[in-house]
Amino acid sequence: MLQSLRIRDFTVFKGADLAFAPGLNVIVGANGTGKTHLLKLPYAIMAMGAEEGRKRSVSPTKTLLQTRIAEKLFGVFRPEDRLGRLVHCQRGGNTCEVEMGFSQPGECLGFQFSSLAQSEVAVKRVPANWQDKPPVFLPTGELLTLYPGFVPLDGTRHRNVANKSVGENVRALPLLSSGASVRRRVDEVLWQASVSRSPR
Repeated sequence: MLQSLRIRDFTVFKGADLAFAPGLNVIVGANGTGKTHLLKLPYAIMAMGAEEGRKRSVSPTKTLLQTRIAEKLFGVFRPEDRLGRLVHCQRGGNTCEVEMGFSQPGECLGFQFSSLAQSEVAVKRVPANWQDKPPVFLPTGELLTLYPGFVPLDGTRHRNVANKSVGENVRALPLLSSGASVRRRVDEVLWQASVSRSPR
């Protein structure tokens, strides 16, 4: 389980140190303050670790992590032409630093990359093992647009598949619950929400 996240100079964040409690953690902020980036960053790294753990019987190595972290950050964040675009802007260049702490001893991961980096990531702390369980990132707005009966307020159907997290999470949804009663309740809530927002 993720216990802490420390970031320096990542996208809109000059710096952030977060400690997570067991169970549900809530992140609140105004639009454009970086809530989604704060959630996507640990999601991307943990998803990469779980993917590698399923494929490999060997422990993580610095070389493999450097390549896979870069690939996953590109896939989830979609920086235009280089990884360095994810670094918080500062005159003269800067370096993004990320440290993730987990409840299991020896599972911490730390890496950094420069604002000039094309795809180069320098791993500073290598975890002893891969992640054993894949994370799920549920972006509310994007998931609602994938629901078959959902029509956004503008009356058009829109599917946002701009990054890998959406597709991965849609595939993971059946794992969350296969109960028909849960699906019925989701249908009811979405129907009530669409009725309450439709013009009269």
